[in-house]
Amino acid sequence: MNYLAIFESELIDRNHARLVSTRARYAIEVHELKAGLSFSVVVINQGRKKAQVLNISTNEINLLLSEDVDVLPQEPIELIVAIPRPQTLRKVLQLSATFGIKALHLIRSENVVKSYLTSKRLEPQAIEEDLLLGIEQSGSTCLPEVFIHHRFQQFVEDYLPLRMKSYNDFKAVVADTHKNADISLNEINFPNPERGVFIAIGPESGWNQYEVEKFQVLSFSIISLGKRILRVETACTALISQIQLLKN
Repeated sequence: MNYLAIFESELIDRNHARLVSTRARYAIEVHELKAGLSFSVVVINQGRKKAQVLNISTNEINLLLSEDVDVLPQEPIELIVAIPRPQTLRKVLQLSATFGIKALHLIRSENVVKSYLTSKRLEPQAIEEDLLLGIEQSGSTCLPEVFIHHRFQQFVEDYLPLRMKSYNDFKAVVADTHKNADISLNEINFPNPERGVFIAIGPESGWNQYEVEKFQVLSFSIISLGKRILRVETACTALISQIQLLKN
């Protein structure tokens, strides 16, 4: 990992932090911390800093924090993903945090395997674990909000319209099969880098026609990522990367 994530609750003051119990053991095992070691940290919801290990034991680590580093701003991107298999879900959570997007909406679609809905990887502690891995990779400062929606119709008719209205301006795209796409991504204009973006990615078997039409009602443009079927995490990475490039 490139960074160690620190929660605001672990700060003693502006220049000191203490990790205890499982958090200390995690830092020792994963980040191989030792007394005197200097490294980089992310203080969640604050920023990136330099840190030095003052003292360390199996169950407690005390850190000296200094030298504020520039903050990576959160991207006004909201990712909508049909709940994938557990191992793929972990990748989607981690990359969402790595890219620094604002929110991830995990939704049930017709082609979602029902057993995925009861996966232990959807439990809050497991979600946080994967988000932390993502920000420790990239140095993002804020954890994305993660929402789980079990009813597709309620999500697109009641919840999503209100969410979209929270932006003064936004673009919305839904990835679908090549034959159904009505626009390419580079045809979408992103003149304002602060503009909100909604990205909807279905299961590898695709959205059904009803679901695509529901997104279209909300002004989603249907786009294609090519003729090949991509893994969900690959599609997420490709779309977020292209949109960040087009917005800059």
